[in-house]
Amino acid sequence: MSESEPSLFERNLTALQSRHPAFVALVRDDTVPCRCIHCTQDQPSRNVTSSQEDTRTSKDDYESFKRESHEQHSPYFPVIFGLADGEWIVDFYTRIKSRFYRLILLEPCLRRFKTVLHHRDLGSLFADPKIICLVGPAMDTLERILRANHVGVGMWGLALYVDRATQERYPALFQKTATIIRRVEDLCGENIRVQADRGKGIQRNLLRNLPFILRSESADAWENVLRNVPAVIVGAGPSLNKNINRLRDAPPGVLLISTDTALRPLMKRGIIPHILVACDPTRINLNHFEDFPSLDPMIFAFLPELYYEILAKYPFHQKRICLHDLQSNTIKQFAPFLGIRGTFQRSMNVGYCAFSLARLLGCSPIVLTGMDLAISPHGRSHAEDTANVSDVVTGGDNDKVRLTGNLETTDASIVAVDGYYGEQVMTFSYFHQTILLLEQTIADMETPVIDATEGGARKKGAMQKTLRETLADCRGASDISLRLHNLVMSPTFRIPPEIVQDLATWQKGILETQTQLEMGIHRLRQWIGSVRSSAIPSEKITSDIEVFLHRWKELLHAPALDMGIDIGLAKWRFETYRAQPPEGLTPIDLADWWYDKLSSWFTGLREDLRFFAHVYSFLLQQITIL
Repeated sequence: MSESEPSLFERNLTALQSRHPAFVALVRDDTVPCRCIHCTQDQPSRNVTSSQEDTRTSKDDYESFKRESHEQHSPYFPVIFGLADGEWIVDFYTRIKSRFYRLILLEPCLRRFKTVLHHRDLGSLFADPKIICLVGPAMDTLERILRANHVGVGMWGLALYVDRATQERYPALFQKTATIIRRVEDLCGENIRVQADRGKGIQRNLLRNLPFILRSESADAWENVLRNVPAVIVGAGPSLNKNINRLRDAPPGVLLISTDTALRPLMKRGIIPHILVACDPTRINLNHFEDFPSLDPMIFAFLPELYYEILAKYPFHQKRICLHDLQSNTIKQFAPFLGIRGTFQRSMNVGYCAFSLARLLGCSPIVLTGMDLAISPHGRSHAEDTANVSDVVTGGDNDKVRLTGNLETTDASIVAVDGYYGEQVMTFSYFHQTILLLEQTIADMETPVIDATEGGARKKGAMQKTLRETLADCRGASDISLRLHNLVMSPTFRIPPEIVQDLATWQKGILETQTQLEMGIHRLRQWIGSVRSSAIPSEKITSDIEVFLHRWKELLHAPALDMGIDIGLAKWRFETYRAQPPEGLTPIDLADWWYDKLSSWFTGLREDLRFFAHVYSFLLQQITIL
């Protein structure tokens, strides 16, 4: 190598520079020691430019933890724990680089990472924007990064590859990493399954709500405006029955944030919350509002995908906050015009959304009551006077219960969790995910959280006190109603022309894609007819299937669809990337299998696009009037 030619080490750092400048500066600084457990156990200093000790490995030293059978063929979201000498990583990346969604590299030891940079060309990896490299303390950000990529995690799951030498050297860190991966995978998987099941309705709601969203304040504008104000989050769990009347005597300085499920029990007793939070995208949620022609003087905080008839019921309500989080590409496109930063951390559970709002407002302490997140000992799902309440009937299956009541009769999965008083209680699987998310959020907070539910599931990290004691401790603060009254709400009333233009462009793209799907259906029918009537070589059948799949994915990711109805595509994307034909099919049987799949996808998406084209027509009429 000539003197003017950069070293391998420098070439690797150059590839990293554009996306990780601060990290590159750290790697270049030889005075910065590695602070991993292995390097801080009084070991002698080593020259990282020449040492390769403990970095040799083989392909057999990697084991994979996969939850989905299709990941054995194509790991869409791999996480690699330990880079070893880097050789296997390069080979692995070369084989899958055209197929993966994200790839996260984890290396606990800064010294070993530098050694790899000196001896292995990783420039192609580091230059790829889909690669995320976390070294040393940066591994603490793993969970946040995985949650930010919730769509990919939920869609495909995570494939964890482990260098055994690194695992043996850092067993506690490996266990922590594996726990994070399983927790995030379960949570994101549950969310994506909800989107796949409800995505069409969620996207419909978001579009129908857009005129109200544009005339509501963003939650970002309320960040820390109620710093150090004590807040009580009121859920509608069965334990609310014992404490609801105590809320009558809440000191005037306490902010009451009610979930929509708790609205009827509170209002029936003359208790008017300061803020009402709603998030559910299904029509059944409208029941919570049926007795209330007005929501004044409450501030109404809602997720963009709230069932659209709820906002339509209160068209002139002035005090609205939209809880944006930028999960929707449609909202993300409009964020610059609306001043949206997406700082709100959401969930599909309204109690968690109310908790997140209190956190964003800067409230302290945050008190939980009626937040059972569990089934009552008497088999009730919610408190008395709640609009939607079910009786929980156990059966022969220990993992399932039957819900009966004013909702439809259905089965639900249950799990056992620790109870408030140390006992074991049963909860729904979706509540369990909320408990885990809530506990993780509490662990990351400095703000004190008090669980005054006095029943239901235990929330690790939250202090336990009675609601009576907690409210007594909050006396003396200034009247929060007066503070809220003096806060000036200034939502946007003028619709930027760029938004109208984007909506019209997306509608046009939806109509064009609908036409292309019609053509695709016609060609599929022609193709399967020729396969069944003539002897076509198996290689030709396989290549034809690949062509149709490629075209389907192109349409599924068309820009107008990706921006205009992205959540509405969740069902089709979920099915597409999990489709795996049975083994042992003959070429003709394989063709039939894929024809059935593709024709159902093309036809189903075509019908969805017809639906959304009408939604856009209605929306553009509304926007024009505004």
